[in-house]
Amino acid sequence: MPTSKPTFDSRVRVRMYRHGLGDCFLLRFPKKDSYFHIVIDSGVLLGTKDAAARMMEVAEDIKRETGGEIDVLVVTHEHWDHVSGFSGKQARSVWDTIKTKAVWLAWTEDPKDVLANQLRGQRDEDMKKLRVGLQSAGAALQMDEQAADRINELLSFNGWQLDGLGATDSDEGGTPEAMQYVRQRVDSPTFLKPGDIQKLSGVTGVRVFVLGPPHDEKKIKKSDPSKAHPEVYEELENGFAVGAADGNSIVEAVPPFPTEMQLGENNYTDVASWKSSELNEQQSQALQVALQGYASDTHRKLSAASLAELENLAIALDGDTNNSSLVLAFELAPQGRVLLFAADAQVGNWLSWQEVTWKGASGVTANSLLEKAVLYKVGHHGSHNATLKDLGLELMTNKDLMAVIPVNQEMAAKKKWNMPFPPLWNRLKELTRGRVVLSDSDVALPNDAALSRLTATERTRFKQNVIASEIAIDIFI
Repeated sequence: MPTSKPTFDSRVRVRMYRHGLGDCFLLRFPKKDSYFHIVIDSGVLLGTKDAAARMMEVAEDIKRETGGEIDVLVVTHEHWDHVSGFSGKQARSVWDTIKTKAVWLAWTEDPKDVLANQLRGQRDEDMKKLRVGLQSAGAALQMDEQAADRINELLSFNGWQLDGLGATDSDEGGTPEAMQYVRQRVDSPTFLKPGDIQKLSGVTGVRVFVLGPPHDEKKIKKSDPSKAHPEVYEELENGFAVGAADGNSIVEAVPPFPTEMQLGENNYTDVASWKSSELNEQQSQALQVALQGYASDTHRKLSAASLAELENLAIALDGDTNNSSLVLAFELAPQGRVLLFAADAQVGNWLSWQEVTWKGASGVTANSLLEKAVLYKVGHHGSHNATLKDLGLELMTNKDLMAVIPVNQEMAAKKKWNMPFPPLWNRLKELTRGRVVLSDSDVALPNDAALSRLTATERTRFKQNVIASEIAIDIFI
């Protein structure tokens, strides 16, 4: 007997993959008796167990769901947890078999844009400085394991890892090589700027509004909230990381001598004679030699300030790249409901939306889009500085608002990252009345207790429209 044709579903579907700490979404829009498919990012954090196998599984699912053809591939920014799936050692062999009709990238990737070229040049130069500095600092980093761990965590977003005394690329060239592969998927990628509107061919009633990144170097470099009047849900020092722009070093001073050689706080005078009073002559001479060797050891030549400088450079590179995120708002007719995909946009990116206008879209503003949001892809896995408060989440007042967070709490805890950031997470649950879905949660979906503020009808609708499987969570709009 012939196989029956699957029932056509006229709802929009958002599929959030559950592959680890990283972003990958498959959006499906109905058009007549077929679908328009958009993939937004495909990556997982460096150090994830079985990363290649997980990303292969994701790519195979995308191929199966789309019939091996996607209409648009969106890559929001050049970070490993968003692009690793396109690398040679992960899922490229599968992506080679998937036809891609169009590629959307931020204007920051446009080789014809003067500011984009300037920013990429600065980034490349800072990367070189960081590499050289880390190679020079190898011995000092071995002595300061905490600083090494913090820097290593930041490097992981670029597909780097500390190897011995220096930094090396991972997976055939790290993020630049993965991005180059994405660009070459089509003859001419589309580079988007704030104020652009995209239509989906054959799809009725959907407009895609481009909100960010700002075409403004100052705003791109504003990653962290202001100290005097923070724009987010908690003070800076309690969040994901400390920003170099604020002048805060998270590297503690390295003492000139180890603790056991100290007489008291910041007092290292006559250490040898003090110790010698308790030692015989042979032991005293040995101590003198040890002290001289320790004081002249090349491991001590890199000061704490230099380590802090390297760490702050790594933080700045991370924040600037996050702030170059392509931000898209999908408006669905007829009610004008909005799906907001903010990638990893941080403070300056969000603030810039207030200045964006769209030609031919009378009455549409960033605030009106936020007010109609029914799905918010929470920025940067729920970190402290990737969701604005008054000019962001507090404007999302639609009664049907739902939030999805692609996060792996076990990996975040291992890295000592507060994801999702508790004050933000709690406020999300308040505004959505419990409809917050985490990709990694042991209890995949909110239970009745978490959804107690919904009406019985709303709870039923939620259960019908949000479905979890081992590989993904599907949200039907």
